[in-house]
Amino acid sequence: VDDDCCDELSTFFRDADSDGFGDPAASVQACSAPAGYVSDSGDCNDNNPAIHPGVPEICGNGIDDNCDGYADEGSTYYRDADGDGYGNPSNFIVDCGQPSGYVLNNTDCNDSNPNVHPGATEICNQIDDDCDGSVDENLICGGPEAYYTLSIGVSPIEGGTTNPSPGSHSYLAGTVVTVSASANPGYEFSHWSGDVTGTSSTINVTMDGNKSVTANFTGGRMYTLTILANPAEGGTTNPPPGAYIYPAGTSVTIGASPAAEWLFVNWSGDASGSSTTTNVVMNADNVAVANFTRFYTLTIDAVPPQGGTTLPPPGSYSFERGSVVTVSAQTAEGWSLAGWAGDATGADSTINVTMDGNKSISAVFVRYHTLTIRADPPEGGATIPEEGSYSFVEGSVITLTAVPAEGFSFGGWTGDITSSDITTTVTMDTDKSVTANFTTAGVFYTLIIEINGEGTVEPQPGPHSYAAGTIVPLTATPAEGWEFLNWTGDDADDQAAITDPESATSAITMNDNHIVTANFGQAGGGVEGGGGGAANVPLITGAVVAGLALAAGLFFFFLIGKRRRKKKAQAKA
Repeated sequence: VDDDCCDELSTFFRDADSDGFGDPAASVQACSAPAGYVSDSGDCNDNNPAIHPGVPEICGNGIDDNCDGYADEGSTYYRDADGDGYGNPSNFIVDCGQPSGYVLNNTDCNDSNPNVHPGATEICNQIDDDCDGSVDENLICGGPEAYYTLSIGVSPIEGGTTNPSPGSHSYLAGTVVTVSASANPGYEFSHWSGDVTGTSSTINVTMDGNKSVTANFTGGRMYTLTILANPAEGGTTNPPPGAYIYPAGTSVTIGASPAAEWLFVNWSGDASGSSTTTNVVMNADNVAVANFTRFYTLTIDAVPPQGGTTLPPPGSYSFERGSVVTVSAQTAEGWSLAGWAGDATGADSTINVTMDGNKSISAVFVRYHTLTIRADPPEGGATIPEEGSYSFVEGSVITLTAVPAEGFSFGGWTGDITSSDITTTVTMDTDKSVTANFTTAGVFYTLIIEINGEGTVEPQPGPHSYAAGTIVPLTATPAEGWEFLNWTGDDADDQAAITDPESATSAITMNDNHIVTANFGQAGGGVEGGGGGAANVPLITGAVVAGLALAAGLFFFFLIGKRRRKKKAQAKA
């Protein structure tokens, strides 16, 4: 019995996700829809309210969002070549995403003219400007203000552009319109076709009616540019190493940047040059290789600088890894190359340095001086080093030792050193010559010192006894108001034995008995000394002589009245 008194039962479908569409597999029959049921059975997923007929298909999720039996089938997009926001209904694609140059609208009636589309203003140009199916409707046209349409096209679209831009343009009747064509990279302008023809990229169109012209381009081939860094750790490029696609004819600028401690060498492959920047014209597939090399620093020094120089000159230089660098040492006058120090060894004036790392080298220069050693007499003894000539580095301090022979004694050093020490030193700041003087053992000579004028002397005035060969230092100091003049001997032998008669500091070699006078003169005046003795020298009395002779262990005889005559006699020890 039909208690609800409905004439006919209807089928309703479960709408679990409340999206207004029911599950065809879950139905009931009733006079009216029960709660949670609907009459539409088109839902293909009743657990997801976002899935049902009529929703946009979401590309890439693998789901049939609109329940049309297909997953990710995409939407239909229409070509909008003139960029007016309205698509060409006869030129479309189906895609998950909207491609560039395409729109969802398909109501454009002229997709080559941005001024023609639904909603545009209708003008007298014999064109359906607003795409309503009527031309110049509700207008009075053909008078003196008549307009004509110039339609400009490009073939292919990607080949280039025009000025005015591709599309439809309205001009007053009689207007002369200049139109020019510009090719995109990889293309060349070919010719004009339509109401005006020719191969010049610029044409003039007289608007005495509706006109149509097309700029035709040729080309369009693409080429691959592969950029490499060799080695990879040596540096990078701009664009970075990789493969790039460019239209034919494109000029690509590439830059190279070396890494730290690396140098850019050159370009190879289809690029050339040693500049860090190069250009490659893409008329074919090309490979550009930026070549780098590791460099190291070579530091060169000359020690001391005044000793000489090097070639290359002292300084720091960068060289490629593995380079063999030739370095030469050039000595200054009077200097010699002692050898190389640092990362180089040897004494050759020219060396080779392999740059397998940072290197530092020094050319070490020295100056040599000659030391000549003699023994006098030769049979009197020997020296250490032995007699002869030796070369020593400038500044060297050489120790000299005299070794008397049997029956001889050491008398002292003469020449470029004056010393009575049996062992002494000589500093080699120039060429030097020294003599070790030896004397027969037991032979002594007497030195008598006298003063002429006012002053003091060392040794003090009077007689002094010295072993044969002894070198006796002489020092004269003038009194106040006086000045030293010279040393004089009693005769030519005495005079010859004095090392420097004009110097207040001198010496005398005891190879005989000698009488020496220190001569002083008053400042501004003077007392002159002579080879035979100086004036105004007090007489030496017999008592004084006797006392001095006794002190020295020697006996001398002097003639009263004959001043300063030397009496030579050998004293025995």
